[in-house]
Amino acid sequence: MQNFRKYDLKKIRSYDCPELHDSIYIGLKNEINSCMMCRGQFDYKNLQIDHIDSVNKENACEKNRKIIEHQNTILKRMYLGDVPEFCKGCYHLRVKNNDIPYQCSNKLKYISLCGAKTCNLKCKHCFFTQDNSGIENTDVIQIQKFIETFKRQGLLDSLKSIRLANGEPSIIKEDLALADFFIRNKIKAEIFSNGVVYQEVFAKGVNLDLFRVILSPDAGSREVYCKIKGRDFFEKTWRTIKQYEDSTNSNVEVKFIIEEGNYADVDNMISMCVKCGVRKVHLSMDVTIPESEFKKYVGPLNRFVELCRLNSIELLSIYSLVPAKLIKND
Repeated sequence: MQNFRKYDLKKIRSYDCPELHDSIYIGLKNEINSCMMCRGQFDYKNLQIDHIDSVNKENACEKNRKIIEHQNTILKRMYLGDVPEFCKGCYHLRVKNNDIPYQCSNKLKYISLCGAKTCNLKCKHCFFTQDNSGIENTDVIQIQKFIETFKRQGLLDSLKSIRLANGEPSIIKEDLALADFFIRNKIKAEIFSNGVVYQEVFAKGVNLDLFRVILSPDAGSREVYCKIKGRDFFEKTWRTIKQYEDSTNSNVEVKFIIEEGNYADVDNMISMCVKCGVRKVHLSMDVTIPESEFKKYVGPLNRFVELCRLNSIELLSIYSLVPAKLIKND
């Protein structure tokens, strides 16, 4: 159970953010940033660290030190209660449990790539493609060069994963090229897709134990799907999910973001999972839901957990703003 707490304006507390731990975000315009959460929602100039196209083998170590120092500076500020304005209200911000601030290691473990706006859906809860219409996509060739340079310099030896979460990776040819690059170089990756389009290269990566593929249908009925996704790919999406399950021995993962438009569709969500052979799921909550409305989500969240248990579906994670004590996940 992962439960997040928002910034408390009434008193200074000690905070932390796991998104900054030994990780960076490569976003639009080839920018290296602290994280991906603020694009389109806040003035995030202070998140920008550098540009990937400025990195070469001669300066890679220096650039890496700059990245680590930048992340540690923000983490120390959070620990002291001086939370940056662009981090207040973020659902990754959490009250600090340790006695000292987190210190990033000298090597990156996690890289998030989110450098394209192209998508085949118009999800209501997605701000990324809507708020970045005038910004250029990231150059995938430069991303490959950046990764190769850091890897040769020994700065990615302990790399845990690269997260590919562009607009929609399955329909972006540059993302498919990246997936091939990851496989050739035995680089682990997490690929987030809406599940409309099946890609053999993604399934291949799962079967090689290199990729985690996370699909997000977010609905168990056509009416709800069309309402929150903006287009009618309901049957196609669930056919694709079944195709992934069949081709990977049920090793892809399905994620549901509970929001205003689908919180009453929980039974149908699990019913479709059972029908399509889904064995691993994630449960998340729309971060824009105001605290005054949390109460009506307690029942659906608990119902989702119960149905997973009854149908022997593994619930890998719960990301919720509702207090953890109200979610029964024994």
